[in-house]
Amino acid sequence: EELIQSEEKHRHLIENMQEGLIVVDNNDVIQLVNPIFCEMLGYEENELIGKVGNEILLNEADKEFILQKNRNRIKGISERYELNMLKKSGEQITLQMLASSMNDANGIVVGSMAVCFDITERKKAEEKIIILSRAVEQSPTSVIITNQDGAIQYVNAKFCDITGYTKEEVIGKNPRILKSGQHDKNFYENLWDTILTGKDWHGEILNKKKSGELFWVNTQISPVVNENGDINNFVAVIENITGKKKIIEELIVAKRKAETLDKMKTEFLAQMSHEIRTPLNAMMNYTSFLKDDLSADKSKELSEIFESISDSGSRIVRTIDMILNASELQVGGYDYIEKKIDIYGEIIKRVCRDLRHFLESKKLELRITKLTENTSVLCDEYSIYQTLLNLIDNAIKYTEEGFVDVRLLRNDEDNLQIEIEDTGIGISEKYIDHLFDAFSQEETGYSRKFEGTGLGLSIVKKYCELNRIRIDVKSKKKVGTTFTLTFSE
Repeated sequence: EELIQSEEKHRHLIENMQEGLIVVDNNDVIQLVNPIFCEMLGYEENELIGKVGNEILLNEADKEFILQKNRNRIKGISERYELNMLKKSGEQITLQMLASSMNDANGIVVGSMAVCFDITERKKAEEKIIILSRAVEQSPTSVIITNQDGAIQYVNAKFCDITGYTKEEVIGKNPRILKSGQHDKNFYENLWDTILTGKDWHGEILNKKKSGELFWVNTQISPVVNENGDINNFVAVIENITGKKKIIEELIVAKRKAETLDKMKTEFLAQMSHEIRTPLNAMMNYTSFLKDDLSADKSKELSEIFESISDSGSRIVRTIDMILNASELQVGGYDYIEKKIDIYGEIIKRVCRDLRHFLESKKLELRITKLTENTSVLCDEYSIYQTLLNLIDNAIKYTEEGFVDVRLLRNDEDNLQIEIEDTGIGISEKYIDHLFDAFSQEETGYSRKFEGTGLGLSIVKKYCELNRIRIDVKSKKKVGTTFTLTFSE
């Protein structure tokens, strides 16, 4: 009766254990499992009893491992180890095994018993911690962890590389050892006020290395809170931006120098243009007087000379006008006056009159087509005149035969459009992207066929921007070019 009671007591203890229990003989045949072990592996008790444990519960790779452990048990060796087991579903779990030998009444080892703890989740958590730890330790940015009072508890290798301090030198110290003295008290008070309220702080700090050398860092400091919402730690992620700051400073200095030089160049061009234009106007006026005085007995040769002087002078005047216009636009000195203008009546007709002699010399037809009666827009008269004069003049200049068409129309949004089409030499697709660059020409050098400064279209582009005009261009070599101006109203 006592034996029966003892067996019942032991069975009760086994069945109510909070840990798994497995008993095998020396051949690894399962003799006993408790309900917790069955629950861990997803088996019923009768599915395990009498089965060889390493055949049903283990991966092939772990079988030799467990056989060695069983051999140790036959020798009377007790052990603690971790073992991967397969659930009935095929899922793998990790168990911690506390294994010991089982002896008969004569002290002979007849099997093994192991108490099992499911540590699968703990192992996963440990693996995540290891990954995170390696990521932080090997991070290309510095990482500092302090307690809530600011005492340093951890720094990674990059911190040591940048600052020159060893981990032993900074653990327990306050990050103020890095202070450069370049930030005032309010700077640090704002930093601490921010992070102590549970918010992240982000900014740039000028720090000091162990050697005394100053360096800039981009810093983000974040509070770490526990389950109760209390701040336990602060984590600072620090990127050394000294090199970036130096490059930015050098770029700013270079930009200022370039802007100064560009302004000096523009002012110089404007001044020189005025200096050239004054005597040139005098020369042109005196030439006109001479022409009038000699008109009575002027020979054909003399007429050609005066015409050549007049054309050359006009060319110089126009070049100077372009330089002056470009200078005004560059330094922001252009006086923009917006008013209602009839583009056809006040601008197009005037341009046609001014280019009449040029058209006749080229023997080209200039065709003006009004496809809308409303050709009035708000714009600046002078800049629009210069824009259309330049575009139509170019169309004539680069067209050897055929025509130049100017069309005025309204698009679907009722915006005024002006199309200037020619049958000239065209523009290569490669050069289109550089068409509006200052001093740019498709053909360069003294051997180029067409004269010009390369300023005209760059000025046109800026005038269009001033008047909120979109300018588009389509062109094909040896076919012709079409410029389209779309006014925004």
